[in-house]
Amino acid sequence: MAQQRFTSIEEAVERIRRGEQSLREELIAACLPAVRPTIRQAARQLRLDEADCVSIGMEMLNLAIDRFKPDSHVPFIQYARLIIRNRLIDCYHRQEKQPRTLPFTDCESPD
Repeated sequence: MAQQRFTSIEEAVERIRRGEQSLREELIAACLPAVRPTIRQAARQLRLDEADCVSIGMEMLNLAIDRFKPDSHVPFIQYARLIIRNRLIDCYHRQEKQPRTLPFTDCESPD
């Protein structure tokens, strides 16, 4: 594994915002192990596919980088976990609103 080019997550977020976009993927990769338990727990509780949840989690880490406010005194990882969990809950609710469909062949009589 390559050496990280930042000393703290908050420093990396600030450098990305100043234009060092090459750090973005490195930061997401560095943060993923810290948020993975949140993703697994939400996937299990909400009965969502874990692989889909990991993808959503990575997207939300990316979003968290853009929206994080260092002066809020909330650590970045805590902020990212909140965003990820909220988005997974949103996905669950959208999934639940989908009408359940029954294939027409299941409705045919066995004549």
